[in-house]
Amino acid sequence: MAKKKTHFLKIFLTGIIWTIVYLDMTDRICFAAFRFRTLRLNDWGDRFGDFLNNRWVINTGADWGLLICMLLFLPLWIIGWIFVYRCDWKRLFKKKSPTKPAVSPSKMPEIQHKGFEPTKLRVQTSALLSTPPAPAGAAGPAPTGMPEQNAMPSVPSPPPPPKYEDAAEVQQMLSLTAGIKADFFPHVLLDGAYASFAMSTEKLAAVVRIINRPESTFAVDTEIDIDQSDWFYESGLISTPAKDIIAISKNLERNEPDSIATPVILLMGGQLLNIDETLTYFEKNNIMLLRLDTVDGDSIPLFTDFLNEYFGRRAEGE
Repeated sequence: MAKKKTHFLKIFLTGIIWTIVYLDMTDRICFAAFRFRTLRLNDWGDRFGDFLNNRWVINTGADWGLLICMLLFLPLWIIGWIFVYRCDWKRLFKKKSPTKPAVSPSKMPEIQHKGFEPTKLRVQTSALLSTPPAPAGAAGPAPTGMPEQNAMPSVPSPPPPPKYEDAAEVQQMLSLTAGIKADFFPHVLLDGAYASFAMSTEKLAAVVRIINRPESTFAVDTEIDIDQSDWFYESGLISTPAKDIIAISKNLERNEPDSIATPVILLMGGQLLNIDETLTYFEKNNIMLLRLDTVDGDSIPLFTDFLNEYFGRRAEGE
């Protein structure tokens, strides 16, 4: 209901604004060119009467120009109204802010990975490419000239594990995806772009961003580019959740041209208002919108169904 009210309000406001601009503009142009005032009904009546009584003979370029303007006056007003209504004014006048990370740096490891060259489509994570810390009891080499039993162990302090906002949800997905014919990679960070997790085979990959706000109601901005589209809810917004998973998917496909990487937004908690509009918007931009069976929205495909169809399940004993 709120969406319909906004729709009709936009039609009404654009109609008023366009009509004022159009009438003033056409009146000035026609008066300057033909000494004809479009805002005066008497001018319209006089011209029409002269034409019917053969007092206005159209035989000059100015006469033809005025006649064409009169005939197109109403159609151009309607066409202009439609154009003004459909124009994405928000995007046209939106100030581009400096590039900002899609996820807060405090929640991301500072490891960047350049020159990614996989031999097979296997999503690379910071955990996979980082050197693991030495075990707590590992000892360093003994100094020269000292007995080994007196050597002081050199134990590097392992860095604290990175904290992820969606760590609990990713752990839940690790359990849910057990038995799927794909490798599971949590917390993917690739060239500065972040995804909650990814799953891949040699030819297929799914790059997933989790959204989980159980008490929230979302509305997705579908009138803007997908990599700038925000998810709004009562107390704030989730900024451009599709941006990073699109970047990672394109990165993988560039390195593996014969493979397919699908960006996925997984709704684990919360309610989506404009479901049909959002599904159409995501489908147009080649992104999957999925949900868990605990989330309302029958028209949104289930994540488990997607896994079974996209990757398949391992047979018992595999």
